[in-house]
Amino acid sequence: MQPYCFCHFMQFFGVVLQVTRAFGQRAVDKYRELLTMDELPDENRVEALRRLYDLLSNQETKQVAIAHEVLYACVDLAEARSADVREHSALALSSIVLFEPRRVFSPPQTMFCNQDKPDELANETILRVGGMLLGDREENVIVAACTIFRNWSISNEGAAVIVGCEPVVHKLTSMLTGQPIKIIPLPVLGLLLEILANLSRLHTGAKVNANYGVIPCLLAVLKKFVLYEPLFVLHGAQTIWNAGVHDQGKREAISLSAVEICLKILTRVLSQSYQCNDNKLEVELIRCLMGAVMALSTAEEAKPLVIEFGVEPLVACLHHPASSIKHNAVIAINSACESPKGIHAFVLRLLHEEELLVEVFGVKAVVALSRYMKDVDEEETVSALKATATLCRTQEGADQVIQCLGMLDDMVKLMASNKTLREAAIPVLRNMASHGPSLQNRVAKCLAKHHVPEFYQDIIMR
Repeated sequence: MQPYCFCHFMQFFGVVLQVTRAFGQRAVDKYRELLTMDELPDENRVEALRRLYDLLSNQETKQVAIAHEVLYACVDLAEARSADVREHSALALSSIVLFEPRRVFSPPQTMFCNQDKPDELANETILRVGGMLLGDREENVIVAACTIFRNWSISNEGAAVIVGCEPVVHKLTSMLTGQPIKIIPLPVLGLLLEILANLSRLHTGAKVNANYGVIPCLLAVLKKFVLYEPLFVLHGAQTIWNAGVHDQGKREAISLSAVEICLKILTRVLSQSYQCNDNKLEVELIRCLMGAVMALSTAEEAKPLVIEFGVEPLVACLHHPASSIKHNAVIAINSACESPKGIHAFVLRLLHEEELLVEVFGVKAVVALSRYMKDVDEEETVSALKATATLCRTQEGADQVIQCLGMLDDMVKLMASNKTLREAAIPVLRNMASHGPSLQNRVAKCLAKHHVPEFYQDIIMR
C-alpha cells in the first residue's frame, strides 16, 4: 500500500516536507483544498499560504496552480477578516502572476492543464482584488497588493493589462499624487515607483505619467535623492526617460527642472559622492539618468539647460566603460549641440581629445574648430589642427573644411608661424589634397596664394 495515498491532507499539515514529498505534483491542489476549508484557523491558513508561496517559486508549479484554480482560492481569502491572511493571499497572487519573460499568463499545456492560458476572468479578478487591497487599512497588506502589480508589470503583457484598467491605474497614481511624498511608507513608495517604471515601457503606459499628474511626484523624489535608496532613484529616472519620449510629458518634466535634477544626480553618481554599493546598479542608474537627459534634450527649451549644466557630466559619460552610457551621451550631446553655442561649448571641452571629439561630432565639429585657427592660444590651435586632420581623412570631412568660409586660408597662414603650428597644419593640408584632383587644386592654389615655400608645398602635395 502506497504511504500517504489515502491520508487526509490535514493529518500531515504540520510536516511540510513529508506532505510535499508525499503528494508530489498534487501538493498545489491539496493546498487549494486546505485553504478552502471553512474550519481552518487563521494561523494555519497563513502558514499554508506561506508554504504555497514557496512552492509557487517554480514556474511549472504556477502553471499547475492556474489550472487548478488556486488563484481563485487566494482571491477569496483576500477579503478575509484577518490582515495576515489578506497579506499572504496577496503575496501568493503576486507569485502566480510573476512568470518568466514572455510567459506571463500564457503557460503551455501540461498534463495538469486543459487550456492554453487562463481566461480573461483571471485578469479581471486579479485587477479587482488587487485594486481593492490597495485601499486596505493595513500597511503590510498594501505592500503585498503593490507587489502583485509590480510583479505583473514586469512583462509587457502584464503591463498592458494593468494600463488597460483605468480604475487600477487611477488608484496606483492616486497613492502617489494624493498625499505628500514624505508620508508615504518607503516600502509602498519603492513599489509604486517600480510599477510606474514598468508601465512606462509601453507607449500607452508612458502617457500615464502626464495624464495622471505623476511627473511632479517623481521629480519630488529625485530632487531629494540623497534621502532615498538608489533603486528609488533608478525607477524615477526610468520613468522620466520613458515619459520624455512624449511631448506632453517631456515639456512638463522640463518645466519642473527635470534636466537640471537629472544632471545633478548624474554628477553626484559619477563623482562617487552618491554611493550605490553595487556596480551593476550604479551602471544602470547612470544609464537611465543619461537616457532621461537624452530624451529631454530633443526639446528646444532643454538644449540651453544641457549646455549650461551638462558639459562636465556628459563628457564624463563619454569615458564610461559601458557602451550604452557612452551611446546615450553622444546622442544627448549632439541633440544639445544643434545650436552653435552648444557645439562650441562641447568642442572646447573635448578639444584636447581629438579622436573622441571626431567620434562624437564628426563633420559637425568643423565650424567650431575653424575659430581656433585664429586663436592666440597655440596649444588649442594645435589640438584643433589635429582634430581637423582626423576629419580630413574622409572625403566628407575634407569637403566640409573647404566649404567652411576662410578655414583653408587660415590653416595655410599658419604655415608661416612657428614650427609647432606648421607641423600640425601640414597633415591637415596633405589629407585634404589626397581626395582627388579638385581638392588638390584648391589646396595648391591656396598654398601659392600665401607664398608658402616650395619645400613645404612639395611635402603637402606629394
